[in-house]
This record gives sequence, structure tokens and C-alpha cells, in this order.
Amino acid sequence: MPPSIRTFERMQIVALAVGWIYATATYRATLHDRLSPILFAMALTTASVVVVILIFLISRRRSTWAKWSLIVLSAPATAPRRGPPSCIAPASPTGRP
Repeated sequence: MPPSIRTFERMQIVALAVGWIYATATYRATLHDRLSPILFAMALTTASVVVVILIFLISRRRSTWAKWSLIVLSAPATAPRRGPPSCIAPASPTGRP
């Protein structure tokens, strides 16, 4: 396997792990009252399985449609947002949480 393909796989797996950490932080900070932990875990696992399958198809099978699917699915995650990230709560004026 060429080194560039190996690097692609490693970078995508690291990005997936960082995404898990960010999603978990967001869930704990803002979504725990509005979303069931089981539903959150199922959604995160399903999305991760889809991404891992796409990574495998891109790196091992050279699938063009998988490349474009990963690009389309990654676009919302990399789009700029307005304001601070949702897992960072603004400071309270009284100093209390």
C-alpha cells in the first residue's frame, strides 16, 4: 500500500476520534437534557460505521463514489459556524454557572 494511502487512512481515523470527542463534549454540555443517551450513542456509532466503510472503500477499492460521498458528508462538519461552538457556554455575568 502506498504511503499516501496509509496516511489518508490514519488521518481519517484520527479525525473520526476527534469527532467522537467533540460530539461527546457537545452532548454533555448541551444535549443531555434533550436527547436520550442511547439515541446519541446509536447515531454516533451509525455515522462512524458509515465513515469507516467509506474510508475502506476509498483506500482499498479506489471507489470514486465513496470519495464523493465522504466529501459531501464531511462538508457540514467543516462549514463555518456563527458564534462560539455549542459546547462552550458563555460566562455568566454573576460568576455562577
